[in-house]
Amino acid sequence: MDSYCKYSIFRYFFGGKFLYLPVVLRIPHEEHFKNLHGVYLLMKTTINMKKSVFKKISQAADRLGTSKREIVIMLLDRIRQNISHYEGGFTLVKYQPRDPRKRWHCFTIKYQEHENEIVSDFRRLGKFSVSYFIAKAVRRYLNKILNEKEGHNYVQLTSYAIGQSIVNGVICWEYYWGPPKNPPKKQTTTRVLRTIKAY
Repeated sequence: MDSYCKYSIFRYFFGGKFLYLPVVLRIPHEEHFKNLHGVYLLMKTTINMKKSVFKKISQAADRLGTSKREIVIMLLDRIRQNISHYEGGFTLVKYQPRDPRKRWHCFTIKYQEHENEIVSDFRRLGKFSVSYFIAKAVRRYLNKILNEKEGHNYVQLTSYAIGQSIVNGVICWEYYWGPPKNPPKKQTTTRVLRTIKAY
């Protein structure tokens, strides 16, 4: 398997003095993206899908000639575009209905950092689990994606940012699903605290 090496220095205190030991970490190629600024690790997690949902995603990936991960990201991007349809309340997160026959598939996915943050926002705002969002997206958007001539060339979200402002003494948090623009200082006190860009 293709891989790259990452060099680190570990410091140990031994015999009354510090010892510095170089360590080489070998990381599989599939676990990272690489660009001009260096190497970025992906965040690996799992999504519990119904087998019927996983089958549809697999078939869509074969039809569009892409990976199952990309199909899932396309579906989540449709959720992002229609997030106003999934307004949750001050409730617990809702999970998929139980299946007495336990027809589930544990799908492993690797998110880029900005994708992970947006998915976390989905849970916070919509109050559905990620797996439930994907099940809904398969039912509502998958056929539309497949029927679009260029459905797989979707507009990818390029960045994510978190900002903070104070309005009448109240701290307000702002989430940017895209590059934030610097607002005029006279109109707002918003400060962008951190930004993540796609690889």
